[in-house]
Amino acid sequence: MQPLKRIKAWAQFQQLMKTPPVARSQHFVVHRAIDPAGVLAEKLPATTVSRQVTGLCLAALLPKRWAKRAVTRNALRRQIYSAFAQQQAHLAPVPHLVRLRAAMDPALFTSACSDPLKTAVRQEIDQLLTHLSAA
Repeated sequence: MQPLKRIKAWAQFQQLMKTPPVARSQHFVVHRAIDPAGVLAEKLPATTVSRQVTGLCLAALLPKRWAKRAVTRNALRRQIYSAFAQQQAHLAPVPHLVRLRAAMDPALFTSACSDPLKTAVRQEIDQLLTHLSAA
């Protein structure tokens, strides 16, 4: 199984965010490209298009607004990439964007990077992936 490609150019993030969400959960939203070549190549500078990603690739957008500490954002990002890497055979070969849309409850998860937080995030991402692979 080949490693999962990641989207790094901000213009590509913006193009994926323009697509309608395909899956939602309590804390996350997943956007998926409809036309992989068109979404990522449309209206991008020539330097960005030359570095265009094709096939299954992933971007994780975790704003500071919802995850204040860098250690929390990094832990969430690791869980997202790990879950997608395990399920990549069942997903459509187009770019995906996972966006955090709500803060994790600080009353439940007192530590910035705890095992219960990682477990909860992983379960939520796995549910989203199950929904995506079924669709």
